[in-house]
Amino acid sequence: MQKKIAKKELKKIYILNDSHKWMEIKSDREVNHPYFSEYKLQKKRLERLIPLIKLKRNYMVVDYGCGTGLLADLIGKKVDSYVGVDFSKQFINVAKRRHKNSKNAEFHCQDIIKFSKSHIGKYDLAFTMDFSEHLYDDEFIMIYKAIKNTLKPNGKLIMHTPNGDYFLEILKKWGIVKRQTGHVGIRNVEEYMILLNKTGYQHIKISRLSHYISSLACFHFMSFVPFLGIFFKARLFIESKK
Repeated sequence: MQKKIAKKELKKIYILNDSHKWMEIKSDREVNHPYFSEYKLQKKRLERLIPLIKLKRNYMVVDYGCGTGLLADLIGKKVDSYVGVDFSKQFINVAKRRHKNSKNAEFHCQDIIKFSKSHIGKYDLAFTMDFSEHLYDDEFIMIYKAIKNTLKPNGKLIMHTPNGDYFLEILKKWGIVKRQTGHVGIRNVEEYMILLNKTGYQHIKISRLSHYISSLACFHFMSFVPFLGIFFKARLFIESKK
């Protein structure tokens, strides 16, 4: 069994250190920034998902675990309002600097549970992009119930996360490949179905996607091989309704 990481230790992982410097980049024009290639990779991670998401101009959306607001770059002009929530003060400060000229984006440094209590039934869409893998099951249920409470009737939850059945994640689980620090909840489709049902979400739809990193996406052709294919679908895109 994987040793449980205390919440305060998990928070230390997500400070704005050198590996997060790409988050300070404001646009594609900053090609000379030393972390520009990482910025482009992370933007690609989310950018390819946008065609899968039904957005409306009058939507009010909330992005939990927003980091420095990369998703706001991609959907901010497509919706009425965007709200980003993150417990990292450093991330939120950078997000506010990056989006200081935005007329419809705002950012809150707050615990999700506390935030949810003052924003009941407010949002059409809630995003948790590459967030749920940082939660143990008990935390998942508690936090995603709170997120559900912030949705309007028939509001939708959008998730993106690693697939626990992906061959590389299995190798990490076996200790053959080093697991990314903080990834304490890598799950497969069945495990997410169970948790989301427990949390009260309905009409759950889960799609398996290729990896966003090109060198790993090249293995995606194996996903069409009978019996073995399930192990070559790297990411999960999840939609569910309140």
